[in-house]
Amino acid sequence: VGIGTLIVFIALILVSAVAASVLIKTGETLQQRANKVGLQTTREISSGLAVIDAVGYANENKTYITHLALTIRPRAGSQDIDLKNTILYLKYDRLITLTYSPEEGYVAPRVGPEGVFHTLNVTLNATTFGIIALHDADGSISRNYGMNVGDKAIIIVNLSAAFNGSGLPPRASISGSFVPEIGAPGTFDAAAPCVFTNRIVELV
Repeated sequence: VGIGTLIVFIALILVSAVAASVLIKTGETLQQRANKVGLQTTREISSGLAVIDAVGYANENKTYITHLALTIRPRAGSQDIDLKNTILYLKYDRLITLTYSPEEGYVAPRVGPEGVFHTLNVTLNATTFGIIALHDADGSISRNYGMNVGDKAIIIVNLSAAFNGSGLPPRASISGSFVPEIGAPGTFDAAAPCVFTNRIVELV
């Protein structure tokens, strides 16, 4: 075997080794990327919020619903939900968006003695919602706006301020979605009854 053939043979071995190393490294990179995408997809599918109840609060004359209370919870198997990064979409005579407020008084650790609609010590405006912890074993909702599986919270909205009017009249419908940073949104579609016999109004 000539020296030239030996050199070619060694070169082929070196090229094959380099190619194999590149293939192995590429395979590892693709596997890591696939794992990352898989985890993100799993979080997107399993995480999210659910709206489980919608209640209104009427004015003294019982002609309009001025405030709305939405009870929410994380979906079963959900990742933790950061309420600071959620957006509430509401549709009545137009579509509006509301977010949380970092100011003091917009979150309460429990329902106050005078009831849900008199718990927060602030006047809600047209662009922010209030939060009341309903079930919060570790205090995460009131401490840092975080919701874990098993937690429940009430979202309070000032409908009169949000829609630049008196509020939601009888027979009117309102819909919306509460969209977390990751996962499925909690949606609702509710209608006011034809007559408000009490100031607390169950929306159906």
